[in-house]
Amino acid sequence: MSLPWFRLYHELKDDPKIGSLDDASFRVFIEALCWACEHSNGGGTGLTLENANWAFRRTVTTPLQSLFQSGLLTENEQGEIFVPKWGERQKPSDDSSQRVHKHRAKTTVTANQPLQSRSCNATEESRVEESRVEEKRVLTPPEVESEPVGKSRNPTVEEVRLAVAKIGLPESDADWFWNKCEGNGWTNGGKKIKSWPHVIAAWKAQGYMPSQKHPTTGISMSGKPFPRNAQGNIVAW
Repeated sequence: MSLPWFRLYHELKDDPKIGSLDDASFRVFIEALCWACEHSNGGGTGLTLENANWAFRRTVTTPLQSLFQSGLLTENEQGEIFVPKWGERQKPSDDSSQRVHKHRAKTTVTANQPLQSRSCNATEESRVEESRVEEKRVLTPPEVESEPVGKSRNPTVEEVRLAVAKIGLPESDADWFWNKCEGNGWTNGGKKIKSWPHVIAAWKAQGYMPSQKHPTTGISMSGKPFPRNAQGNIVAW
């Protein structure tokens, strides 16, 4: 069952990460806390990068990018936008739903009901009520379902910027990657790219992104040489 409220401490005003946010990013962060409260999943908001604009009822690409870079928001293993410090700030005792369920299971007894069946029926009523209150709001706009990123359509430059920000690369790398892929039809070595986020992650690991290149030697920050063509010029891939 979702909580009607969550804890927000006065020290928020002195947090350097919060203080560095612009008004738009601060608003998105507070709204993300509201989503985490409603979703009641240990910091999970139930939102993804694909449906965030739809859920917030406006374009939040740039604010989310700032929040990911500062570490105030992340993405969990399920692909949800996640509030990392949620578990440290909110107490399990704030959620009284389990105590309410147990109390109702003990006290909901029909006057004419035989004593032998009372505990069984109370438990069944508790299960029915739990199934009702655990229904959660699901945000799956049709355009996201029919056109998942990386499968049947190419990403927008904003989506690439978000993915790049999540792994700590600058926006210039995202713009370079998107423009290059747009120019070669989203292919790599003549083959269609199956998963562009994995291409970005692999190139970062190898130190091949533009921000990682040495301007004169052609050696990546990791010390690995860049691939060259027959003329000896550095190539992207």
